[in-house]
Amino acid sequence: MALFKYEASNPHGTIISGQMEAVTKDEAIQTLERQGLVIIKVKRTSEVTLAEMFSSKYRRVSLKDLFLFTKYFTIVLKAGIPVIKGLVILRDQTENLLFKRRLSRIITAVESGAALNEAFSLYPDLFPPIFCNLVKVGEESGLLYEMMARLSKYMEKSKELRRKIK
Repeated sequence: MALFKYEASNPHGTIISGQMEAVTKDEAIQTLERQGLVIIKVKRTSEVTLAEMFSSKYRRVSLKDLFLFTKYFTIVLKAGIPVIKGLVILRDQTENLLFKRRLSRIITAVESGAALNEAFSLYPDLFPPIFCNLVKVGEESGLLYEMMARLSKYMEKSKELRRKIK
């Protein structure tokens, strides 16, 4: 998903501007037109500002970041905290700006009715298919905590194997 800035005119002639996520520019235009807007300008924007890009807190999301997220999300679920509230807690504690932004978008997707696995699958570069599929199984079976615990163990063993190989 990419971020697009737009300017459009509503049916009353008022010019409005905003941002939206879409896969392509054409999809963004179609979404705006379905809302009854007349498009003036649609432009793809970067996910981060230039200052954030050179910040020490902006870096790619590492396997360690994903492992810690999985581990802490498992703990949050075990504590009985609702999924969205747990995601918000983890997002607020994350220092990596890129991961924080992606978690915000995942939270928005879940709040608007998407399944958790669908929200995770918006970022295939971050959440591998096995992650999304196990979350899906956990959601459908009502055993999300158990699946996240298994994912956490799998990621820990994988990390240990990589360390041994190195």
